Amino acid sequence: RADRQPEFTQIDVEAAFIQPADLFQWIEGLMVSLAQVAGRSVSTPFPTMTYGEALESYGSDRPDLRYSLKIQDWSEELGSLDFRVTQGALDAGGRIRGFRLPGGAALSRKQIEGLEALAKKAGAPGLLWTKRTEEGGSGPLARFMAEEHFQALGLEAGDLALVAAGPDSITSPALDAIRVPALSVMGVEPAEEDAWLWVVDFPVFDVEEGGTLTPAHHPFVHPHPDDAGLLEKEPERARGQAYDLVYNGVEFGSGSIRNHRPEVQRTILRHLGMSEEEIDRKFGFLLE
Repeated sequence: RADRQPEFTQIDVEAAFIQPADLFQWIEGLMVSLAQVAGRSVSTPFPTMTYGEALESYGSDRPDLRYSLKIQDWSEELGSLDFRVTQGALDAGGRIRGFRLPGGAALSRKQIEGLEALAKKAGAPGLLWTKRTEEGGSGPLARFMAEEHFQALGLEAGDLALVAAGPDSITSPALDAIRVPALSVMGVEPAEEDAWLWVVDFPVFDVEEGGTLTPAHHPFVHPHPDDAGLLEKEPERARGQAYDLVYNGVEFGSGSIRNHRPEVQRTILRHLGMSEEEIDRKFGFLLE
């Protein structure tokens, strides 16, 4: 992986009868000590954000919180546009999401095309945008917008809106890919040097195309106590006791509370498409 050093030191923590909060305290103390070696100051406790909130607000499960820019859901505000791209996205069950960049109208067409290239590289078919000017608006989205739409988005003269339309699986990676680059090209400096974050409540399963379930972290995570009832009938909604440590948009560490209940483990493995015979053959030693 491109974001991993060829050589590194890894610390694994194996402990019994703990909660995530116990481990967070230990690891935060370690990060404080490491920061001191590097001549930096770190304050604890680190903030915590759920996986769902991270994807909704930043499009990523490892957001760089040195920048405060958040994704906005504009499905309602732009839902009345007579534009096949936005209407098609909504009709298919997707959303219209984007960023409002104060002063972003100063970006050139070439700079915006550079951001669009990043969105396409992340899997989006393209990127919609509009500038708010004193005369009205400009850009490919502007000709479909009336004054009420500009006001609904909170756009003032000199602002830029960058918009992606489609399912969250498309818009989240696309908007994540352009979030920090858009601010950088505008010359926006990070609000702070170091931004630490715990991302928690990852789902037990990811849902692939066709509805196939795959492990979001690994197949042995303990389900969230509040979601035990979802595991059997609505597994895609069940959260796990898994967590990531994020530093300036980089995953620093990852862990979970391991499942210790045989029947719960069997249920998880069945959802992953394994027969009882396969479960016993591959994981009987664990279940026993």
